[in-house]
Amino acid sequence: MVRTVDGKHIRMDELTLEDWVLSPNKTKMIYTPMETWIHRLPSAYTNFIKFTLENGKMLKITNKHFIYKTTCDSNLKSISIEDLPIQPVYAEKVEVDDCLYVVDKYNKNYKMSQSKVVKKEHVYEKGLYAPMTVTSDIVVNDIVASCYNIINHREMQFSFFHNVKKLASWSRLLYGETNEDLDIPLATSFLVDLLQYILPNSIIPS
Repeated sequence: MVRTVDGKHIRMDELTLEDWVLSPNKTKMIYTPMETWIHRLPSAYTNFIKFTLENGKMLKITNKHFIYKTTCDSNLKSISIEDLPIQPVYAEKVEVDDCLYVVDKYNKNYKMSQSKVVKKEHVYEKGLYAPMTVTSDIVVNDIVASCYNIINHREMQFSFFHNVKKLASWSRLLYGETNEDLDIPLATSFLVDLLQYILPNSIIPS
């Protein structure tokens, strides 16, 4: 679920490019417009990592999607936006006992804190949604996540998936595949492995 500027909590499949959603900018939590979809595949079945946090919140995320993690500190009751790590990590790198950043609303203000991961599961479920906001971050189920997937760089992110989708279209033409949900071809994992030898670790981590 994401928070919208009109005070609603809506599911990813209800989200549109007309919506403004809660996300962090450099100094505070704001409502920012949706910019585009990296993926919007309602019928696609996908492998997800499902995190359950100590505060009861849950998040399902693909293994190569970026998220902000931290070492848990029980003395920290509130965290400023400036304390978010500059470099997010792949979701697959988050383990039980790591902490994720969560958002709580107090009166009209939002504050950010930590919550420990108490369970990490792998699930296979229907529906793949990856929105891009103007700030490149988003709050999902009150958990702060990056909008980036595979590549931690805005322009390269769009270029990569534009070309991957072209490859998928060619594959459908060559092999007669009619499933429009086939968005990411099997070659993607090979391309990611190859790019790890070419690009800086800050853009595509190993």
